Amino acid sequence: CNLVTFDWIMAYVKASITGVQPVLDCSNCISILVACSFLKMTQLVRYAQRPLEHEPQQQRCVAILQAA
Repeated sequence: CNLVTFDWIMAYVKASITGVQPVLDCSNCISILVACSFLKMTQLVRYAQRPLEHEPQQQRCVAILQAA
């Protein structure tokens, strides 16, 4: 994964300590989904799917990732 995605994932992991939750939206959730799926971070995959629930074009990407 790229550096921006990795930084976001690390911020998410540290959120329980820092109390600062990183912003997740349609602009970054696909790359985060791909990285977390590869890293087998199931809980984060589910969290990253939320912004896509109302995006019909993106739901196909989610289905592909779930099948992988």
